[in-house]
Amino acid sequence: MATWPTTPIPFSVTEEPISDPTIISEFEGGYEVRRSRWHRAKKEFILTYRALQSGDAPTQAIADFTIIRDFLVARRLQTETFTFGHPYYANSVYVCRYGMETIPQRRLVRTDEDNGTDIWELVVRVKEVF
Repeated sequence: MATWPTTPIPFSVTEEPISDPTIISEFEGGYEVRRSRWHRAKKEFILTYRALQSGDAPTQAIADFTIIRDFLVARRLQTETFTFGHPYYANSVYVCRYGMETIPQRRLVRTDEDNGTDIWELVVRVKEVF
């Protein structure tokens, strides 16, 4: 099983609310039985990567975006699972799958006209599987 790239390091990691859906079975006697859909609640992470670019020359951080995109293409987007080690908590490792249907595109967040620096951002959603 592949491992999520440790470089580049995300600018931020947001944990979405834990998903733990319930299956409800209703019966003729007016009672119902409830159970969790999964054996435990699953987590979802939103990873935000940021990079600076001065002028027209791409920086190493912009090139690092391709590491993430190549990893997702090699995993065939949502098809294959991989291990994801939370970058801020050393002992937190999850088996995940990419959580979006398309390859993420970097977007321009802000341009600083004074020094000619652009801030680019790449946002990736990762969902826990097991």
